[in-house]
Amino acid sequence: LLSVFKNLSQLFNLSIRNTFRRPGRLTLNFATLVLAGAMFIAVVGIRQSLRMMVFDIQNDAIYDVDVDFSQPYPSNTFERKASRIAGVTRVESWNLDTGRIAFEDDTFSGSIALISMPDDSQMTQPKAVFGRFLLPTDEFAIFINSDTLGLTPLKSGSTIRLRIGAEEHNWTVVGIGTRGFGAAAYVHYDDLVTQTGTDGLANRLVIQGGAGDPVSQNRLQAEVLAVLDDAGYEVQASHTTTELKESTAAQMDTLTVLLMAMVILIAIVGGLGLAITMSLNVMERTREIGILRSLGAQNGVIRRLVLVEGLAIALMSWVIAIPLSIPLAVFLGDALGVSLLATPLDYIFSIPAVLIWLGLIILISIVASLIPAQTATKLTIRDTLSYE
Repeated sequence: LLSVFKNLSQLFNLSIRNTFRRPGRLTLNFATLVLAGAMFIAVVGIRQSLRMMVFDIQNDAIYDVDVDFSQPYPSNTFERKASRIAGVTRVESWNLDTGRIAFEDDTFSGSIALISMPDDSQMTQPKAVFGRFLLPTDEFAIFINSDTLGLTPLKSGSTIRLRIGAEEHNWTVVGIGTRGFGAAAYVHYDDLVTQTGTDGLANRLVIQGGAGDPVSQNRLQAEVLAVLDDAGYEVQASHTTTELKESTAAQMDTLTVLLMAMVILIAIVGGLGLAITMSLNVMERTREIGILRSLGAQNGVIRRLVLVEGLAIALMSWVIAIPLSIPLAVFLGDALGVSLLATPLDYIFSIPAVLIWLGLIILISIVASLIPAQTATKLTIRDTLSYE
């Protein structure tokens, strides 16, 4: 192959030929660097996929601000106060409760967080993995997330007996959503109050504004909390949808940090392997270096000879790692997506990751080659020619 490129310098040709002098050793070193590169590119793409998926899931919250009260209040009063705030386009009263699935043997499942809303709600539309979301005409229908499946096997169309407080009633599962951070379900407000008898009361207020950007959401949140505080309502918690999205995405980033730590360890092993490979290559070519010195090669030439060899190995591993990262990212994305969010991640090929790894692998090769290169420059002509 080198004979095709006749204009290359003899120094470059010699470095490339030396690279392939020990194919077995090169293959072992190659495998580590290629794996590290493919993992790095794949993990960066998976991080982007996770954040995009989380934002997509969180987009089911079509409101800007939510306010949770420490106790139920008459919903029409705080709705009226919130709707008078400038910039508010829509308000809804929701009710948060907990329930447990009652089994035939008189045992119960763990708690399920119940989110009840008006049957004509326009503030949420969770993504359905199976089945569909609630329709206004549904009666005693429930939409569960995938975490609820850990309590009992369910599917769309299943009927469950739900115990809320001291009351029990049959509900029909119409759909199953993605994973959250605990078992949760959506139901219609009217169906919930029929079972609990809390008609007219609510403990969550969701508010929609006009702009929807983070600054406007924060300003709207401050105005709403001020109005509710002046009216004497006890607020337990309040969030903007931007805060919820960033918080969830940050929790997902923890996983990518762990994966990236594994990549760093592999890269360190690859760098150490490259350093050992270059040291062995210099030792095996001691007499060759002596001959080059006797022909007038200076320290800079000898140093470049070793550095170019290390760079050649690094760049070839980078080229191979790029296509290898694609199936690796798809496999990891499917596995992580299903286990974390109950749906495969959309594949994203990260160009910045490819360029960043190029810079990192060049840096690793230079650092790994510097000591062997410096060792080669210290060899004298007499020592090299007498080397056995």
